[in-house]
Amino acid sequence: MRQLIVLILAGAMAGFSYGQSAAQNKNLLANPGFEQGNIKGYTLDPQGGGVITVDTDRPHEGRYSLKQSAKGLTRWNVAFSDPIKVQAGMIYKLEFFYRDSIDPAKSSGIVLRELNDQGNPIGDHWTWLGSGNKDWQRRVALVRPGQNTLSLQVGVRMADTSEGSIWWDDIRLTSQPDPFLNTPYSLLQVSDQENGIVESGPDGNTPGLLPLWMNVGREAAGGKVDIQVQRVLSTGVADQTPVWKSGNPLIERAGPSYWEIPTAGLPVGQYRINIDYARQDGSERLHYQRQMVVVPPIGTEKLPPIQKTQIGPDGNFLVNGKPFVSIMLYHNPLEADGIAKLRRTYGINFSQTWGGNSIDELVRRVDDLYHNGGVYSEAVLFHDAMFDWSTQTWKTDKLTEAVNRLKNHPGLLLWDLIDEPDAHRMDPAEVRRGYELVRKLDPNHIVLVNYCQTPLFEQYAGMSDLASYDYYPMPTVGIAALHDYNVAIKKANPGKPLISVLQTYGNPGAGIPTPAQLRAEAYFNICDGMKSFWYYSWSESNPASSFLDNMPQLQASVRLINHESRQLEPFLFSNLPAEVKVEGENLKHLARKVNGKIEVVIVNHGSTPVEKMRLTLPDKPIRKAEYLLDPDRHPTLVGGAITQKLAPFGVVVYRLEP
Repeated sequence: MRQLIVLILAGAMAGFSYGQSAAQNKNLLANPGFEQGNIKGYTLDPQGGGVITVDTDRPHEGRYSLKQSAKGLTRWNVAFSDPIKVQAGMIYKLEFFYRDSIDPAKSSGIVLRELNDQGNPIGDHWTWLGSGNKDWQRRVALVRPGQNTLSLQVGVRMADTSEGSIWWDDIRLTSQPDPFLNTPYSLLQVSDQENGIVESGPDGNTPGLLPLWMNVGREAAGGKVDIQVQRVLSTGVADQTPVWKSGNPLIERAGPSYWEIPTAGLPVGQYRINIDYARQDGSERLHYQRQMVVVPPIGTEKLPPIQKTQIGPDGNFLVNGKPFVSIMLYHNPLEADGIAKLRRTYGINFSQTWGGNSIDELVRRVDDLYHNGGVYSEAVLFHDAMFDWSTQTWKTDKLTEAVNRLKNHPGLLLWDLIDEPDAHRMDPAEVRRGYELVRKLDPNHIVLVNYCQTPLFEQYAGMSDLASYDYYPMPTVGIAALHDYNVAIKKANPGKPLISVLQTYGNPGAGIPTPAQLRAEAYFNICDGMKSFWYYSWSESNPASSFLDNMPQLQASVRLINHESRQLEPFLFSNLPAEVKVEGENLKHLARKVNGKIEVVIVNHGSTPVEKMRLTLPDKPIRKAEYLLDPDRHPTLVGGAITQKLAPFGVVVYRLEP
């Protein structure tokens, strides 16, 4: 791991550098890198002194930097940017680079100045810098404007009585919604809006910075915060040796605070951020925990045009004759640009695609999402243009028109015939009529009917090319309850690929699944034969519930699951069963032969740890073993067996050699 650099941040705390940067909003400053070759956008304070120019000597980026020089001044030496009008409910972040040739005994600084509606200063937020920095240094500052603040200015200052010069470059002022808006001051708050996602580069390196937002109460000043990052092993148990720790920085004052956690060099996988606060006198202690994952870029390859989708004789979902791991986020009202972002971010490869009340709109969206969004479509056939909800019958002519217009489209993955007809008590004969009509019109694409009522699965047997259902077990129902649904849906649809829709939403009072629960749900279904990953839901019209689009604590987990699904493809599509013995409470497993080796998925579907999970082969010792999803670590073999602890909802995947 490369060396980590500790940074000093403005605001309530000292900070540190780490992984992915915060959202790259528009820079509000004009001429931020001085690439216009002048100081446009900045003015030297007329009450001060010194010289401000652009300079071509070793800029941070581009051709120019800003150079500020003085000799023996006893007055202000400050250059201010033009005022930037602020927006209510936003918090402002300043990033900049500097170097200097000033006497090391001196210091300089950068200020975020608040101005009222008369243009008068009403507050300064300084970031004081050391001197003697010959190489470029990066710093970050943060401010929450007050109620009477109309605009902000950025000011760069040389220290009074200094001699020499200081250079500034790539100054960036951005805004984003205040994560603590309308929340009262308390001892310490940690924003729930942290998505905890660090994306590695194509070479496997993890550059950038992971943001961490805190709000420090007035009474917390004088305390200390200790932040540690632990690697979470593939068993779900955290490595007790931290990969990084902050070093107990002192909290100087109340207010919003922005931290950055250094992630450079961290391998792909799961991490845990532990945040501990303590008063100096020991009278108050608080503990927070956040998940972080490091994932590689996903969803970047171009999807080939579809000629045919089908179910293979081995039960695999095939696209153009090849096994296909389908990944979808249900219910996203996004157009092509938004869908393309979900593809790049979450690796989705198709979208449930609606046309409202218009076949024309359905055709337009399928075309747009493939050519401009980069995804296939699951074309919905049960909206008003083709289905009469008052009588629950198909509009045969319109259904025929829609299928004929889209059946040869290169972006059509499957037909979404009807959703939860069992819940609507729809006549099974009418479901079958629609299914048989679509299959007759288009024998080259599979047809989906999704169910939800276990006792009725058999009544609707043979009306879908997928064994698909939705049942949401967390947190009120245990994950193990999914098994009965999986057995029932596969019995009603033998030989069809299993789809158990994964829960990425929460209800008021019931809470939401934790990242560990969601991951355990996915792997529990894998153990029952699932090879696709469909999530409910990205967004929804019900404001009382939370969904994936506003639940960053689950977004990181979804990205990790989708990344791991790619690593698991040989396992998912193998049809060679392997026999292993797994001992321990609340465990579910699946073993298959892959390329002459045995791969095993084991899930703890319980809320308590499994203190001793034991894995053996029935007739011979395990000669060699590795963690499939954690290749830089290896399980301990004793007497040809693996024995270890699994955390609550822990998941582990082994590759074994007999």
